[in-house]
Amino acid sequence: MSSIEPQVNHVILLQGCEEAISRLYKEYAKAFPAHRAAWQRLASDEIQHADWLHTLRARIEDGSVRLSEAHMVTARQVLDAQDRVGAELIRVAQGSVSIADSFRVALGLEGEMLEKDWFRFFDTDSPELKRVFQSLAAETAKHAETLREQLEETTRPSQAC
Repeated sequence: MSSIEPQVNHVILLQGCEEAISRLYKEYAKAFPAHRAAWQRLASDEIQHADWLHTLRARIEDGSVRLSEAHMVTARQVLDAQDRVGAELIRVAQGSVSIADSFRVALGLEGEMLEKDWFRFFDTDSPELKRVFQSLAAETAKHAETLREQLEETTRPSQAC
């Protein structure tokens, strides 16, 4: 992407997705009080990711960061993820989501970000900014692992004495 405007718009789209996922996790926290702390922590992390993307937007505008189309997640993929979040928010509001479902959906969202390497599309010479991008990927991997563990714990057959 040579023009700055489409790059900025793409980062805004990603930031919105992170914010939407945070809203979903906050709703899960309300719906599942036994797991409230975990969901709130994940929601807070997603807001931090959105804040990082907001900061990176300024770096695109000043020319110290550019997007590499070769590695970029498509706008359609991001919008599809946001659509899934929206549909899940409706299901949560209707009370038709189990705790296991919540972990599956969240793991699917985080897993897609990892699988498609959503945060590998930045090009920069700045070691500091490279660390931020690596942190985004590492945080997403950490979320996926936490969610996988929670899902396994939730779906593990209880052992009667």
